[in-house]
Amino acid sequence: LMAPRISVVIDNYNYGRFLEEALDSILEQGVPPEIIVADDGSTDESRDILKAYAGRGVRALLQENQGQATAFNNGLAAATGDVVCLLDSDDVFLPGKLKAVLEAFKDPKVVCVQHFLHDTDAKLTPVPRRFPNWPARYTLDDYVAGRTEFTATSGLAFRRETLKKLLPIPKDLFYYLDDFLTAHALFFGEIANIPEVLGLHRMHGDNWCAGGLENPAKIERDFVDRANYGAHRDRWLKEK
Repeated sequence: LMAPRISVVIDNYNYGRFLEEALDSILEQGVPPEIIVADDGSTDESRDILKAYAGRGVRALLQENQGQATAFNNGLAAATGDVVCLLDSDDVFLPGKLKAVLEAFKDPKVVCVQHFLHDTDAKLTPVPRRFPNWPARYTLDDYVAGRTEFTATSGLAFRRETLKKLLPIPKDLFYYLDDFLTAHALFFGEIANIPEVLGLHRMHGDNWCAGGLENPAKIERDFVDRANYGAHRDRWLKEK
């Protein structure tokens, strides 16, 4: 049997200074994936970098600045792999990530795979962090009972057939794009948890989540997003 084709979708907005490291971390995996970068109207060097990588199989989807949800929706809709991995353009994959993800998807009940991400500083130096004590699988019962802990965007992968049922990501979400996809996936199957660090999550001060508790505008936006996410979750439960 042929191994399932795997796609990696990157969202990017003015992170040209990190983009090459993100792309190289995919190209060095030893598994040849489809790579799609949805660029949300960058005005820095990002688009020149994408042109330079075009000959290495990187496909750029260029759009006017419309926000992260639209960028991911466009990138995910364009993916053709059986399995689709997400990557923020300021993060990187570690060696063996794609092989481990494909291995986990061999179980047909699995619709989403997540793994640990290690938080780092801007230069990818790891900083101390706690990792959850994951079970091998999460089910919808775990989510309803409040037992789930989800990783961030760059630690997520989905079956494309499941993604079609989850999309589009609503434009009223900003903080909770990853939770929207991950929690919703549990309504269609199980999440496989890989308790290994297979990616680095860069904290560099320009991330939206950086300094969130010190910024009144970010705190206010978090409350709005949390309410919007809760409304979507309540709708899924009602439809279930």
